[in-house]
Amino acid sequence: MKKTYTISGMTCNSCKSTIHQSLNEIPEIKSVEVNLEKAEAIIFMKSNIDISKLQNALPSKFYIEEKAIDDSSALINEPSIESDQEKSKLQQLKPLLIILIYISVASILMNFKNWNSSEAMLDFMGLFYIVFSFFKMLDLKGFLKSFKMYDPLAKRFPFYG
Repeated sequence: MKKTYTISGMTCNSCKSTIHQSLNEIPEIKSVEVNLEKAEAIIFMKSNIDISKLQNALPSKFYIEEKAIDDSSALINEPSIESDQEKSKLQQLKPLLIILIYISVASILMNFKNWNSSEAMLDFMGLFYIVFSFFKMLDLKGFLKSFKMYDPLAKRFPFYG
């Protein structure tokens, strides 16, 4: 039996792996495919599983619900689907591009009077690290989980993360 579910609260690859691991621990589930971009999970199960059991298996940060089957999507032709996906990728990058432009302009303005490209680059990097360090504050627990995935010291000593 195969069912598709939408999952809200999934923001990064760490969330994806947490959901995958949590759902795979349920004995009635054969396998799970989690898609971060679509915010959904395709679950292959031995028998029908109640949605409350799936929700209880996940951390409280995530919310799962069965995806409604939409027959109208079959009427859409392929080229428009691709252009919609390209548009959504650009929409997703828009905040990042705005931040990078803002940081670039700020570093240029800081060194405009006495131009020194080396100083401008140092200012750019300083502003970059300051601005992007605030993003970890948006989801501190998620940051710690993902930081443990690639930092050996944080794996060993959780307080370091």
